[in-house]
Amino acid sequence: QVYQENVNAENSYMQVIDIRNFEKETDSVLTAECARLDQCVNISKGPIMQIGLFVGFPDGSQRLFWSIHHLVVDGISWRILIPD
Repeated sequence: QVYQENVNAENSYMQVIDIRNFEKETDSVLTAECARLDQCVNISKGPIMQIGLFVGFPDGSQRLFWSIHHLVVDGISWRILIPD
């Protein structure tokens, strides 16, 4: 669970996205929103990562999208991070 206090929404690296707020089908929403989050990653100006927590699925499940600039984390580190 993540707690953020006094965080400017423009500079926040994590967003909770409720898919019930969209009229498109779920796959289209996930694809578009993941692409949008990925495009926000900027090594020179920040943020260097973006996290999207997708909520509102009919079965109550959630999905996590995590995009980190390739200069920050390498392929070997991903193999360690993913299982955790």
